[in-house]
Amino acid sequence: MPISPIGGVNYANQNAPVHSAQVSNELAKDSFATLVNMSEFQAKEKAVEKLEKVNQTHEVSDEVKERQEEEKKHSKHHQEQEEKDEQEEKEQEVAKKSSHLLDLSI
Repeated sequence: MPISPIGGVNYANQNAPVHSAQVSNELAKDSFATLVNMSEFQAKEKAVEKLEKVNQTHEVSDEVKERQEEEKKHSKHHQEQEEKDEQEEKEQEVAKKSSHLLDLSI
């Protein structure tokens, strides 16, 4: 028990380290809990990011597939057009050849 007000100050100061140790322990527990929660949250966030990336690649691959199908259709149409042009040229060549040939059969 303190005898004088100065003794009371000393008494309060003597208890201060105990109180500060308790506070520091509580803060350490809180910071540890926060650290554990943050690491768990980050792990879940990474899993979500992986899933989002997978979804994005499917969307992109769908768009790429659509473009490839359009290009195939366009290339098929282009090939058909070229084949028709070649056939017409052959027919014209045959017509030109037949008109310039002499028929020597009797």
